[in-house]
Amino acid sequence: VFLALESDHNEDGVVEVYEAFAVITVFSRGTFDQKTKSLFGIFDFDESGILDLNELTMTFVACGRGLCKMIEIEAPLKSDLQHLAAKCFTTMDRDMNNQLDYDEFVDWFATDDEIQEFFSSFSGNITIQKARERYREFEIKLIEIFDKHSKSTDIGISANIDDIMETFIENQMILPEDGEKLEEILRIPDRKRQNLIDQDAFKNIAQAWASFYGTDYNKDGQLDISEFKNLLQLTLNREPDDRRVELEQKLMDTDGNGYIDKYEYIRYLTFKGDDDLYFDFALKKKFDYYDVDGSGTISTMELKDLLFEVFESTFNVSSSKREKAEMIVKSLASDIITKVNRDDDEESLSWIEFKNALTEGSG
Repeated sequence: VFLALESDHNEDGVVEVYEAFAVITVFSRGTFDQKTKSLFGIFDFDESGILDLNELTMTFVACGRGLCKMIEIEAPLKSDLQHLAAKCFTTMDRDMNNQLDYDEFVDWFATDDEIQEFFSSFSGNITIQKARERYREFEIKLIEIFDKHSKSTDIGISANIDDIMETFIENQMILPEDGEKLEEILRIPDRKRQNLIDQDAFKNIAQAWASFYGTDYNKDGQLDISEFKNLLQLTLNREPDDRRVELEQKLMDTDGNGYIDKYEYIRYLTFKGDDDLYFDFALKKKFDYYDVDGSGTISTMELKDLLFEVFESTFNVSSSKREKAEMIVKSLASDIITKVNRDDDEESLSWIEFKNALTEGSG
């Protein structure tokens, strides 16, 4: 880092120490929030908890020039960065008191599209707000494609899978060589082999794909560990701990290359039942919802609550039969966990174990 930051006209080898701090912060492993807090703290020279215009200007100059030096492109003029800082300061200072608190600083980072693109191109991070925005935009795009080809059939509102695939390729949403993998996923719900996918099944796949797209900030079709953590946070609606992230990343990374592609992710959500494959993103979200402690596993009671919700939504359980139904589901949950963990003393179930239990139970 220090060699890369040595200025061409700085013959004594002196490095701008704040450029080095800024670059190390941006390139370090950590969440977007951790990095913005670190940057704020570095340039809050008087430790007042606020940044004045001079401190913000130093932030812009150090980050802008340091990052450009690291990737060996011409750094912007210091005067240009000073002008940009002054312009942004006015936008960020919502209460117009000529100083920025951390909330104003991070809100601007989190919502300004230009700074998001600039920061994410170097740091490997996007904010969860930006990920949600990308998720919604892509989900809408997918649903519009389905609606374009949909019609009423004997299985409800459905669309021809070949037509959908053709549109995906025409719109360059997938590479032609990836078509076979995606087509295989779209055909999972096509039980009658009619070359059709119904509305609910497509929406289920679209939500999973959009979740992946929302956190694949550089659009390379795979997630590194930082992007994957954003994916989990997006689907869990809470920040997962690092142990959970590393556990699920290892389970999904079937080719062992250290990255998760969208097909590994979707296969992770797929389970086998009878002679068919099933894909159920909504069921995985229910599993995560009942995983109250965020450990990646559910206890007997959590499993009971999950199964009862599924049972209640499938069958119309009257209030008079609710207590009996709860007893049956609780017994079933206990039996599943006992069967899965018969060789140890664990009383919890991972997603993989839950999928396997569903597979065995339907066979």
